[in-house]
Amino acid sequence: MNYPIRENLNLTIPPGSDTLRGFRRWVHSDSFPDRGHVSLIAGEMVIDMNAERLQSHNKLKGTIGRVLATLSEDLDLGEYFVDGLWLTNDAAELSTVPDGTFVSWESLENGRAQLLSAIDGDDAIELSGSPDWVLEVVSPSSIEKDTRKLVDAYYRAGVREYWIVDALGEDVVLRVFARGDNDFTPVESTDGWVQSKVFAREFRLTRRRHRLGTWQYTLAMRAETT
Repeated sequence: MNYPIRENLNLTIPPGSDTLRGFRRWVHSDSFPDRGHVSLIAGEMVIDMNAERLQSHNKLKGTIGRVLATLSEDLDLGEYFVDGLWLTNDAAELSTVPDGTFVSWESLENGRAQLLSAIDGDDAIELSGSPDWVLEVVSPSSIEKDTRKLVDAYYRAGVREYWIVDALGEDVVLRVFARGDNDFTPVESTDGWVQSKVFAREFRLTRRRHRLGTWQYTLAMRAETT
């Protein structure tokens, strides 16, 4: 099998890792890379070992995470997880690390999603099933994955709402996709505000320059108007 990885990267892929069971075994082994992003999407391994960009990616997902984690806690909606959570879904043959994941108390209580414990049982290490919401922030090397492959995979995984954020161009763009009968449906924005059914709020994402020329992002929210 051929994988699109950088030539100077020494990465050994164990046999059988192109199956969900084998991939998860590799993820939880000592040989799995501790940097970059390796995902299994619809049975296809997608490897991106490029360094994460600070201004258009790292800082942006941090801003969104702070706002939504606080909202989730204040309204007691469920659990918000930042980048680092492994999401696995058998039906979608999916194992990946979203830039943000939210799962409601209802989904955890009715079994739509489960937090899987480590071997010692001390803490959870993975979310299995269908989270309510996921976030991906687009990088130059992840455009195909975030805007095509994961759109289908997250739908098959039962995700209710998918946010794609792109700060690579002149403007920062927040796109919200709501679950429809057969696929995700783009949610139209009004004056920059876009509705989220999962969080029962409308959001607007903007940015401005700091005194040193770097970006400051703001995720504003308000009560639903419709």
